[in-house]
Amino acid sequence: GSLVARFGSSAGIIDRSLAGALSNLYGVVVLVLTTIIILLSFSPVLTGALSFLFPLLSYALYLQRSAKRGDAHVVSKACERGGALASEAVMFIDTVHSLGQSLAFGDEYEAELDVARRKLVRSARREALAAGFTQVVHFGAVGGGFAIGSVFVENGWVTTDAMFMVVFVLIFASQGVGGSLANAADVDQFVEATKTVTAAIDMTSPIDARSPAGLDVVVTDAQRGRAALNNVSFTYPSRPAAPVLDGLDASTVRGRTLALVGASGSGKSTVIALLMRLYDPSSGNVSVGSIDARDWRGGSP
Repeated sequence: GSLVARFGSSAGIIDRSLAGALSNLYGVVVLVLTTIIILLSFSPVLTGALSFLFPLLSYALYLQRSAKRGDAHVVSKACERGGALASEAVMFIDTVHSLGQSLAFGDEYEAELDVARRKLVRSARREALAAGFTQVVHFGAVGGGFAIGSVFVENGWVTTDAMFMVVFVLIFASQGVGGSLANAADVDQFVEATKTVTAAIDMTSPIDARSPAGLDVVVTDAQRGRAALNNVSFTYPSRPAAPVLDGLDASTVRGRTLALVGASGSGKSTVIALLMRLYDPSSGNVSVGSIDARDWRGGSP
C-alpha cells in the first residue's frame, strides 16, 4: 500500500520533466536580455533610475507563488501515508473486519488527513499574506515609477512615451521573471520525487529468486512432496507489532491432504507464502522436500 501511494503521489511531479525546467530557465534568460535591450534603447538614464523596481517586483511575485508550496512536501507525505492506509485496508478488508480494526484504520486515516488539513490552512494564511504584500509592492512600484518618471519628463531628460515604455516594460518583465522563478521551485520537487521512485525501484529484496546461490539438489521420491513448518513464527515487515504466526508446527507428505482452517487473518495465506518463500520466517524453520527453503537455489523447481 505504501509503495502504491508513493508512486501515485510522485507520478504527477515527475511528469513535469527536466526538459520543462530547462525551458523555463531559458525563458527567463531570453526575457531578461530582451528587457535590457528594450529599456536601454528608450532611455538608459531612466532605466538606471528605476532599476531597483525590477528585483523588488520579481521577488514579491516569487514570494507569492512560492508561498503555495511552503508545506507541499509535508502535505504530500501525509497524503501518502493516508493513501497507504486506505489501500491496505481495502485490499485486506476481510482481515481488517475480522480483526475488528475497521475503526482503528479509520482513525489513523483521519489523523493523517488532519495533518494535511492543518498544513493546508497554514499555507493558505501564508499565501494570503504574501498576496497582500505583493499588491502593496506592485502598486507602490507603479506609483513610484511614474513619480520618478514625471521628474525626468519635467526636466526634459526623457519623453513621455519613453517614460511610459520604460515603466511598463519593467513592471511586466519583472512579473514574468518572478513567475518563472516561482515555477522553478518545482525542480526541487521533481528531483525529490525522482529519488523516491528510483529508490523504490532499486530496493533489494532479502529473497532474490534470480540468485545463483543455494543448493541445486536432486530430490528423491521419498522427499518429494514433503513440506513442514517447525516452530515457525512470523510477522509481516509492514506490521511488526502484529504477529501472524507464533510457534506453528505443521507437516504433510505426498498423497496427504492438509487443511488450513481458520478465520480471516489467522495466517492461512501466510503459510502458503512461506512455503513458496515469498517471505522468510521470523524464527523457526520451513522445509520443502526435507530441505530448508532458505537453502534452495533461486528458481529451483
